[in-house]
Amino acid sequence: MKNPQNNLHVIFDMDGTIFDTEQIYCRAFRLALAEQNLDLSVSEYYAHLAGTTNDYIYKYCAKKFGSKLALDAFMASWPKHLNTFITTAGIPLMPGIKDLLEKLAELEIPMAVASSSDRAEIDQFLGIAEITHYFSHIAAGDEVTQSKPAPEIYLLAVERLGTTPEHCIALEDSNHGVASAHAAGIKVVMKPGLGGPNEHSKQVAMITDDVYSTTLALINPTRLSC
Repeated sequence: MKNPQNNLHVIFDMDGTIFDTEQIYCRAFRLALAEQNLDLSVSEYYAHLAGTTNDYIYKYCAKKFGSKLALDAFMASWPKHLNTFITTAGIPLMPGIKDLLEKLAELEIPMAVASSSDRAEIDQFLGIAEITHYFSHIAAGDEVTQSKPAPEIYLLAVERLGTTPEHCIALEDSNHGVASAHAAGIKVVMKPGLGGPNEHSKQVAMITDDVYSTTLALINPTRLSC
């Protein structure tokens, strides 16, 4: 059965949703800060920075550490750590994601990426994993003035898909991402990252450990309310 809802679209977050990269980003940022004898805890990263843009992280760290932080050195260092991790171990897909992409493609459901990462990073990661062809559109963090948790990045994805928020499902792992999609008026499925869901996410998102089954259940026209 092709697209059960002719206007249905699925929008994927990237880091922590498509790829198991949020831990890698956290490690890269923390190592770059440690080079300057500065510490950002894992819990603080997931509470405040997961799902945000690089620019937001730079501003956050500059405010947190003040003159102790050599910002240019930090900005130059963390991508090197990230590339080392990717070169060594690759970019692992989250469990069930490849199967979900294939199933949605079989159902002819249009898909997009809405990620706070820069467009160059998104293109690089999708290309390395050889999954670019699944996505008809991409909305990146450096293409909007306010990224997650603001709704702008999801609204851009919706606009590029040529649809409306009520005909979309967003797949997320971070609280910032859930807030962004919800503010855009999109139904949200959340498989929480290490930080776990906050109270707002618990109230507005469908929390699950099985993104594949949950998403396909929502696609079923007898259960999809939008």
